[in-house]
Amino acid sequence: MSYIQEVLSEAVKKYPEMEVQDVLKLTYQSEFGCGHLIENKEASYTILMDEWNDEQENDVELFEIIGNGYARFNVGAAKSIGISSKVFQRIFLKSAEVQRGTLSNFYEKVDELKRLCINRLFNFDISEIESFLSRWEESGRPLFRHSAKYRKLYKPSYRVVLEEYITMLPALMQIEDELNEKGKIIIGIDGPCGSGKTTFSNKLADFYNAQIIHMDDFFLPPALRTEVRLEEAGGNIHYERFLQEVVTKIKDVEEFKYRVFSCRRMDYEGEVEIKPYEVLIVEGSYSMHPLYNHIYDVKLYCDVEANIQKERIIRRNGLAMYRNFESKWIPMEEKYFNKFKIKEQCDCII
Repeated sequence: MSYIQEVLSEAVKKYPEMEVQDVLKLTYQSEFGCGHLIENKEASYTILMDEWNDEQENDVELFEIIGNGYARFNVGAAKSIGISSKVFQRIFLKSAEVQRGTLSNFYEKVDELKRLCINRLFNFDISEIESFLSRWEESGRPLFRHSAKYRKLYKPSYRVVLEEYITMLPALMQIEDELNEKGKIIIGIDGPCGSGKTTFSNKLADFYNAQIIHMDDFFLPPALRTEVRLEEAGGNIHYERFLQEVVTKIKDVEEFKYRVFSCRRMDYEGEVEIKPYEVLIVEGSYSMHPLYNHIYDVKLYCDVEANIQKERIIRRNGLAMYRNFESKWIPMEEKYFNKFKIKEQCDCII
């Protein structure tokens, strides 16, 4: 069974009175998401806030997965668990920036829908789908609307968003609380290699238009790689330079620069300039060393299962390099995590 057939099969269990246009709307949303809805961000924001204010809290599912990386994000459920209107609105508008979908793929999904009709999953048949689509095309393909029956029975109130925000949501709520209180925050993201720290940091940076400081830029130079230093928990980072070039400036200086050390060249190569910020992210293993973990307003930990970590490292670095990670780098990280209880002190586990 294809993913759209699975989505439609689940939907009919929840909403057995769906009519043709409701099923086609779901099919269309699964293909195109919400990007086609945003022509005027200001007007969209006003409409969304009006709906947010009118909607009552409820206990329906927060997210309903609709396939192709999209989900329906329910307004009343979001309000009931304390998600702010600002976070909800930002998730929707950021999702809308992603443009996906083609008409040909949509019609392929419709063919999948027709096959389900043959199996009597819905209370309408193929001829009703074809008739509705014919009228829709003649009308210039307007946005699909829920049927009056669906609106009366199920009272839909949601926005289609990227599914990836499901895993990001606890962190986003924590960040928004701190940001509203302080107006300017620093986020620390630590965790083992292969756990997705850089990927998650990039998503957060895009979400908040934030800058990122990478701990990889503070790779320990060869001159400091003594046996004693590498035996030290958290010693596998040039924390002296991080303290001097970042920590002493990060809270009080509007703009500053730090040097980048390349582990590939084993030498310094250029500088990174940090400009005035609302949100600044520090990501990478050893980013929450006790010497400087006081600088963070929000602490996040990216976790990963051992088998997935292995797959990711091999895919990224190759099998030979994974052996080096397995025998050297991973044990050093685990020593640091365990001694300083890094995971336990974080606000959210991703």
